[in-house]
Amino acid sequence: MNPNLKKFFRHSLVYGLGSAIGAVGGFILIPVYTKVLSPSEYGSLDLLNRIADLLVLVKLMGMRQAYIRFFFDREDEGWRRRVTGNVVLFALASSIFFSLCAYFLRHFITATVFSKGGVGDIVYVFTLMLIWIPVDLQVNLGLTYLQIRMKSTAYVSVNFIRFLLFISSNIVLVYYMRKGIAGIFWTQIWTTVFISAGLLFYVWRKATFVLDFGLIKQLLKFGLPYLPAAFFMYLINNGDRYILGMSSTFSALGIYALAFKIGMMGTVLLMDPLQKVWGPFLFENYSKPGSAYLFGRIFTLFVLANATVALAISSLAPVIIPLISGKDFHSAYKVVPLIALASVFMGLSDISDAGILIAKRTDLKPMIFGITAAISILLNLVLVPRYAEFGAASALVCSSLAICLLNYNFSSRYFRFQLEHRKIFLIFASCAITYFASRYGSSVGTGLLWREVFSISALLIFPLMLWTMGFFSRDEKLMIKGFLSGNPWSAQAEK
Repeated sequence: MNPNLKKFFRHSLVYGLGSAIGAVGGFILIPVYTKVLSPSEYGSLDLLNRIADLLVLVKLMGMRQAYIRFFFDREDEGWRRRVTGNVVLFALASSIFFSLCAYFLRHFITATVFSKGGVGDIVYVFTLMLIWIPVDLQVNLGLTYLQIRMKSTAYVSVNFIRFLLFISSNIVLVYYMRKGIAGIFWTQIWTTVFISAGLLFYVWRKATFVLDFGLIKQLLKFGLPYLPAAFFMYLINNGDRYILGMSSTFSALGIYALAFKIGMMGTVLLMDPLQKVWGPFLFENYSKPGSAYLFGRIFTLFVLANATVALAISSLAPVIIPLISGKDFHSAYKVVPLIALASVFMGLSDISDAGILIAKRTDLKPMIFGITAAISILLNLVLVPRYAEFGAASALVCSSLAICLLNYNFSSRYFRFQLEHRKIFLIFASCAITYFASRYGSSVGTGLLWREVFSISALLIFPLMLWTMGFFSRDEKLMIKGFLSGNPWSAQAEK
């Protein structure tokens, strides 16, 4: 194998481990949060995190993308030090400025967004969030520097240390000391300050801190066009939380937030490392003979992988959620299947835009995201007041499917996959039958043990249906039989 390709795959796997650490951390904290916080408080926490995401988006102004692009403009280390220094200074100044603006508007913002309730000390917690964000931005830029330098082991190590500090501090402050949401943000502040001190000490030695307004202007010129598409994507992913908080109850928002975290876990674990491999693989192979068939086959495998994980999460949610959450959150399992289905479409949308990338028509992205954001907001406004968290989840499914179809429609004008329509239909049909069989069996029996046994057993229906309905080719069946028999090379012998 080509040494550069081996290096690429090695780093992708390491970054995948970093994503897994984050997902595991979020999973571990579910019982800590849901046994201490009420659904209303958990919903308030989720909405605060969505506000933090928006502030980070505004403060960075596309600077992260510009940093990565401009860093590689020249091989000169002096240039790279200057770019790094100016990006750090700009991010620090802009984050402090916007945090101060938000601080002076804190009463207006909290009164508007949390008009339906939430936590009593919301202004205080909001202020803690504003303290945390500027420091967290510096940590993110430090991690970006490690990514640029391909320091994947250091990147994962920093995230692992952060993970340990964050988990342990939350257990102490939130679970034992009962500090609530304030304890969570105090944990964010001190762990981020600790990590940023080490990261910035490392990065600052690699940077030249001399303001270059001409360079900053170039960076902004490159980065600002990313904002419209990023903002529309933000609305698609987060607009439902605001509408839930304003049109329904914070308890419904808390239930939805937990269901979202569980339902999207497969995407976090599966798609992140695959996305890191997909881009280079696409650009290396799209011009080769047979690429349309190859990418169509890969698309089918993406559907299979995403659907399998979504099915497992949906079928096991009635068992898992009562085990890891407080009693008030148990109904979240009913929303998980819709979120998991949305995660399948969302994952596929990330590879259905191949033609757009090949043709360098990324200027189409703001329009695609804008149309999808409009669909998402409209559906949420119609469905959430009437169906609460189920309405938000249904709107997410529709908007995720919309962005997948729009991406594929525009992408096909420049490069068309040779899609395996029959196999894709078999995957979704088998998933649906398996899921409803699992739900029916769980409702017939009583007790958690019965639900555990039946939910796990019902999952076997899925591969059996694919096997008997001709999803796998003869060669694929021989290979699978070889792996199951412990002799993966037996397929070659039988051919």
